[in-house]
Amino acid sequence: MAQPSAAVLTTVDGPDQVQQSETVELTSTVEIREDERIPIDRFALTFAPEDGDEGDQVTVYFAPNGTVLDVEGDSDGIDVESMQDSLEIDPVSTEGFATDSGTDERTGETYEFGYGEHVDGAPSFEYAISFDASAFDEGVYTTQLGIDTGDRTLFTSEEKSFEVTAAEEQPEEPEEPEEPEEPEEPEEPCPPEEPEEPEEPEEPEEPEEPEEPEEPEEPEEPEQPDDREQIISIIDQLIELLEQLRELLAGDELVSLIDQLLELLEQLRDALAGDGEMPEMPDDPEEPEMPEDPEMPEDPEDRDELASFIERLIELLEDLRDFLSSDAFISLIDQAIEVLEQILDALEQNS
Repeated sequence: MAQPSAAVLTTVDGPDQVQQSETVELTSTVEIREDERIPIDRFALTFAPEDGDEGDQVTVYFAPNGTVLDVEGDSDGIDVESMQDSLEIDPVSTEGFATDSGTDERTGETYEFGYGEHVDGAPSFEYAISFDASAFDEGVYTTQLGIDTGDRTLFTSEEKSFEVTAAEEQPEEPEEPEEPEEPEEPEEPCPPEEPEEPEEPEEPEEPEEPEEPEEPEEPEEPEQPDDREQIISIIDQLIELLEQLRELLAGDELVSLIDQLLELLEQLRDALAGDGEMPEMPDDPEEPEMPEDPEMPEDPEDRDELASFIERLIELLEDLRDFLSSDAFISLIDQAIEVLEQILDALEQNS
C-alpha cells in the first residue's frame, strides 16, 4: 500500500472526440503486481464535465464480472437515465487470484478476495465499456477508473478527456428534375351522332301462372362422406344404448316407444349406408305420452346406470339433430329428448 503506483496500474482509453449520434467506446484495464493482493469490492468509473464544479459528476459502479451494480451522482450535462439504459460493460479478460481471504501485512487486517481465477503471473482485468453519446450535452468530459476496496476508492487512473459534439446533419440529396410532359395530341372531332330510332312499344306481359304448392322436402342426405360416416356412427351408438335401455325399463309404454325409435334409426342408418330408402316421416308426428307411474329400478346403482344411459342418449340425439335438416326429423328428435329428460326427472324423484 505504500507505493500504489507500483502495486496496481489502472488505465482508461478511448476516442478524443465523438458526435452525439455515435457511441462512446472505452477500454479500461487494471493490472495488479504479482506479489500483491488487493480486496476489490467493485470498480468505480466516474464521468464529469471538464469545467464542472466539485460534485458535478456521475459514477458507475460495476463488479469484476462486468455487472453494473449502481449509478450514483448528478450532472447538468449528463442524462443519467439515458446513459444507464444504453450502458454495456463486457469483460474482455478477468484473470486474477481467487483467494478466499488475505491479511494486510501493514495493519494485520483481514480482507476477503473473490475475483477471477488463479493464474501464473500478475492478475489483470480488461473491460469494453460503451454507451450512447446522446446522453451527454455538447462539451468536454473526463473519465477515471478506480478500485472500491470497501472503505474507499483507491488506485484511480489518470483522467481521460473526450469531447462530445453535435451530430452532423446529412445533406439531402437533390431531387431529380421531373421530365417535361409531352404535349397531348389534339383530339379528333367526333362525328355527329345519328338520331335514335323510336323505341317499339312494349308488349303487355302475360299474367304469371299460379305457383304450384311445394311438396314437403325429404330429409337431406349429407354430401360429404365423412359427415355420412359420422351420422352412421352416432346412429349405431344410439341403437346400442337404446337396446340396453329397453332391457333396463319395465314399462310397456316406454319399451314400445324405444322399439319405434329403434326401427326408425335402423332405417335411417341403412339409407345413409346405401342399403335402403329414407324412412317416410309423418307430417304431424304425435306427441308421445309418458306413463303415469313408470316402473323404475329399485336398486340405486341400477338407477344411476339408467340415468347415465339416458344422458348419453340425449347427447347423441342432439349431435344427430345438428346433422339433419328436415323439420320432421328434428321435431321427432326433440320429442325423444323431451321423453328422456322426463325419465331422468322421474329417476331423480325416486332417488
